Amino acid sequence: MLAPEPIPLYLFVEAREKFGEPLASALADEGLDEAVAALRSFALLDRETIADEHEPSITTECIRIHRLVRQVAAARCEGEARDTVRRALIEALAAVYPEDVWRDPNTWPRARRLDALALALVGGDPVPRSAEKSASDLLDGAGQYRQYALAAYTRARPLYERALAIREKALGPRAGRPRGGAAAPRARAGDLREGARP
Repeated sequence: MLAPEPIPLYLFVEAREKFGEPLASALADEGLDEAVAALRSFALLDRETIADEHEPSITTECIRIHRLVRQVAAARCEGEARDTVRRALIEALAAVYPEDVWRDPNTWPRARRLDALALALVGGDPVPRSAEKSASDLLDGAGQYRQYALAAYTRARPLYERALAIREKALGPRAGRPRGGAAAPRARAGDLREGARP
């Protein structure tokens, strides 16, 4: 269900409880390494260390799922099972996505690694019920990353708007900003234009 991008292993370590049982228990301790080793033995995925493109000294242990395996697995997951898997992945990504993207440049390598995965899950398809807050937080974080790290204001605005729309639909029009971060007030019309100063 994830985008065909490198998937950081810390997603399964730091947010394993979001995947529910029995997977959460299976990933505990050495379980993740054993699962990755078993899947590698069948050539279903590869494990690699990826250096950050802007900070080569920062590396992340990742897995990369074979594209055909990914497509077959996604095609077999339908209906309520698909929503359950997407809900767990959205909540797990929201749990590991950095909250201080708008003020802490040290979080940018992590945001960069998770960005494509997050947008593939919440960028277009309707969000599964009960995952709205997490999806809104992910979109808000992705917007903050674009606004503050990339200075891509016109690319940040639709993410903020979708985050707010999801949040208001789920929690009502007085729900407030996603995550309560300082970046959300900048999502007003006219505030996010190329060349504007944050």
